[in-house]
Amino acid sequence: MEASVAFHYNDSTADNPDNMSDCMKNSTFSKTLLLPYEPEGSQKAVDELNTVLVEIRKTSKCSIMEDNRKVIKKARGSNTCTLKRFISFYPSAVTEFLQLAVPLINTIVSLPVNQLRPNPISSSLLMSLRNLIHKQNLQENEVSLILSHSAIRRCHKNLLEKFSLAEYFWEVDFAEQIISGKKLNEQDSYSYDDYESCVQFEMNCVKKYAKNISIRKVAVIGSGPVPLTSVEVLKHLPQSGVVTNYDCSEEAVRLSKILIEMECKERLFVRQRSALSISAKDLDQVNLVYLAALVGTDKKEKENIIEHLYSVMSMGSILVARTSVGLNRLLYAELTVEEFGHFDDVQVFHPTDDALLTIICGRKCGKR
Repeated sequence: MEASVAFHYNDSTADNPDNMSDCMKNSTFSKTLLLPYEPEGSQKAVDELNTVLVEIRKTSKCSIMEDNRKVIKKARGSNTCTLKRFISFYPSAVTEFLQLAVPLINTIVSLPVNQLRPNPISSSLLMSLRNLIHKQNLQENEVSLILSHSAIRRCHKNLLEKFSLAEYFWEVDFAEQIISGKKLNEQDSYSYDDYESCVQFEMNCVKKYAKNISIRKVAVIGSGPVPLTSVEVLKHLPQSGVVTNYDCSEEAVRLSKILIEMECKERLFVRQRSALSISAKDLDQVNLVYLAALVGTDKKEKENIIEHLYSVMSMGSILVARTSVGLNRLLYAELTVEEFGHFDDVQVFHPTDDALLTIICGRKCGKR
């Protein structure tokens, strides 16, 4: 039976509707978010999580209000900032999102590394933040207000690092479950479906972009412990097509090799390399280079990686990089057309499904 973690925000505003802001009274979100987690999670862990979230939310809400007062004072002089002015200055959807998201983010970034591995608390925290992000239907100016808010800016880099680690640990756990023959849970099945949908969208875009170029040799950089992207990409290649995976982690490479051997994928290969150590020899005759979303923790690092890839990619080959738009930028470092530097014919492809990532394609047409 599937268990649930109830995230109760039972502070004074929840107990007394008169104390709630207009945006919270009209909230489109439930006051309690029910999230699935592994059956072996203890009730004690659930209770502890609820207690932590309640306390942190109280602190975070005060911090948000204080930060907003500072912003408004700076814009309007030294006038006293009332709650009414605060609500009129920030759209209600922005205020609501901050009040719900900041406590979750603060809790996630406060987790030590060893607690980012799959467990009832970390899994539920990360899933709740994902769900919150994907439920939004905000305008770009509202997204900008959220991303530029001091409560977000303070911990955004830390959040990117923690989320990247948590996702890596999830893949390690997923790989170990498959290798051990353990039956996968429903959540893992949904995750695999996401990869299928993601690669289907991306390869359709690549075919439109590549036009008459036949894609036969692909390199996936940042393939991780479970090369699901590569497995799906392989389905879109001709019988002579091959995919080579690159990852900087020795553990990821080891697990990938075991999974590939189990699946008898003769056209999949794995090499241990960091993005910046990949050579022209590695990418010789490669038609398509795939750059995973979690490669590079900030824009500058991504820019350096793309510049290096341009210097070692074959003439006429295509770079496909996953990036994020909207509130997905909270979880994945954004990559823009500007970071594609010397690449030609740079195009952006947006999915219609918010759960999928945007991709950017560019072609190397100059000399090495």
